[in-house]
Amino acid sequence: QQRKMNECYELEKGKLYQATLHYEHAMKEWKKEWKKAQPNAFPAPTPPSPLIPPCCVVSDTTREALADLLIGNPKGIVMSFDELASFFTSNGEYKANGGSDRQTYMSYWSHSETFVARKNGGFRTIEKPFLSLFGFTQTATLRKLITEDKNDGDGLLARLIMIKPKPHADIYNPFIFKDFAASEKMANLFTRFFDMQPTDPLPLTKEANVMWYAWIQAHTIERTGPTVPSALGAYYSKLEGYCGSLILIVALMHNPNATEICPDDVARGIRVVDKYLKPHIMAIYGSDDNEDDDNVQPSIIEILTEKANASSRKVRTP
Repeated sequence: QQRKMNECYELEKGKLYQATLHYEHAMKEWKKEWKKAQPNAFPAPTPPSPLIPPCCVVSDTTREALADLLIGNPKGIVMSFDELASFFTSNGEYKANGGSDRQTYMSYWSHSETFVARKNGGFRTIEKPFLSLFGFTQTATLRKLITEDKNDGDGLLARLIMIKPKPHADIYNPFIFKDFAASEKMANLFTRFFDMQPTDPLPLTKEANVMWYAWIQAHTIERTGPTVPSALGAYYSKLEGYCGSLILIVALMHNPNATEICPDDVARGIRVVDKYLKPHIMAIYGSDDNEDDDNVQPSIIEILTEKANASSRKVRTP
């Protein structure tokens, strides 16, 4: 998708170059006529609008440049890192007192309207920023980040979904470790989602609404109960928002033209959170030692393909 965007951008750059030449010529003519005429007798030519690169994936950027990219790409951007720790260590790296990079990223997480002021007096608004972080890190590095977050963290780490995949044999065989059909389907799914146009919010059916609020209540009881360590409260509190997003994704996966969210969609989104995300949170954040916990079960594929139960009475309670 990004390669396609780059190709379109190169074409637009050519058009912008021609428009700039036309503007510069018109400006010269305007200055000649302006000297002959009365001041303000006719307006100056309008310069071409600056071109913001179309973007869906970025690996290296500053907070200021990212703000411009988010303005020009309202469908959202993925920040991808080979080593996720670099994202945390680079925040405020060249700014006095660390700057406010982390606070800005947290406001992006909540899709809060953001106002961007420039030194030259410019002022722009990001109405609804959509930003995702994706990356990898080592267990030891992650433990260090968790320790720092517990000591003086601001909640940024709690906004990230960390997944600890099962280790596999260190033997390369593309026919074993890569399902080409699944990869193609996943690529097609991302393309379909990216090409979607904004629509009105999808309402929940009456039964789906009952299931959703039943789970919210059960999740709140679980989060504040004895089974969840108090240190994990911040991580669990973010799961409500992620569950809502997952329900919407599941609904549009099954029916791109859906006009409402049904109980089956709600049940699948809830299962992903309860059976997949929560065990990973416990395995990654719930222990202060360096021992590996390989008991995270089941896989995301098993959860999504499990037959949904549409009964609100079957919503899991703690």
